[in-house]
Amino acid sequence: MWDWNVDSQDWRYRDRRFVQRTIQQIQRLDEKKQIPVILLHECDTTYRSLELLLQYLQHQGYQMQRINASMPPLQFPKKEYSQKESLNYC
Repeated sequence: MWDWNVDSQDWRYRDRRFVQRTIQQIQRLDEKKQIPVILLHECDTTYRSLELLLQYLQHQGYQMQRINASMPPLQFPKKEYSQKESLNYC
């Protein structure tokens, strides 16, 4: 099972704001030399703004990879979410 360390909150921000939020998190991880694993949802607003995020990642030298069974999973200590946060998806 995979965890993520970048929560785009694309389900909360129904516009391009999620892209800036995601970039800020990636920059903080980059300072710590950590590889970002980004959580995205199948939302219309995500699809419409995804190109901006992908352009940023490519410009920074990141390579996008599909998670597969041969990769060791990335897992973090469990973070507690409020019920409101965990139920408000697209």
